Parts: sequence; structure tokens; C-alpha cells
Amino acid sequence: MQAREYFEMAANNEDPSGHYNLGVLYLKGIGVKKDVRHATKYFFVAANAGQPKAFYQLAKMFHTGVGLTKNLEMVTIFRTMNVIYK
Repeated sequence: MQAREYFEMAANNEDPSGHYNLGVLYLKGIGVKKDVRHATKYFFVAANAGQPKAFYQLAKMFHTGVGLTKNLEMVTIFRTMNVIYK
């Protein structure tokens, strides 16, 4: 079984870390075709469930403009959420 399959099982069981890790795989193209839109979707699901790393990743994406439109206000919001949920 590949890592993607484990993460999919975790995500299907509503584990926020499963969603986050799938986002990482899609963002970097590890074992799957690189797809920033899929990655973003997984990061938002993980963040909605309180996964701290997802908040950080979304802040980074809003800051760099990778997959999301640059938005410094959103960077501040997601970095704050990252600190709160750590």
C-alpha cells in the first residue's frame, strides 16, 4: 500500500491529518500528478477541522501566490489560526 492510499483512508475517516498529507502529495506531485487545486482543497478541509499545519500551508500559499491569489490579510488570518491551534 502506498502512502497516498493510507492518507486517503485517513481522510475518508475524517482525519484532518489525512487531508493535510494528501494536500502535500498533490502540491509537490509525490506519487500523484501535481495538482495545486486538489492540494488547496485538501488544505482547506484540514484547516476547517483544526489541523495546524494546514493553516500554515494556506498562509504560505496566500503569501507566495501559489495556488491562491496573493492576499496578505489572509496570510495574517491563517498564521494567527496556526498559532491558536498549535
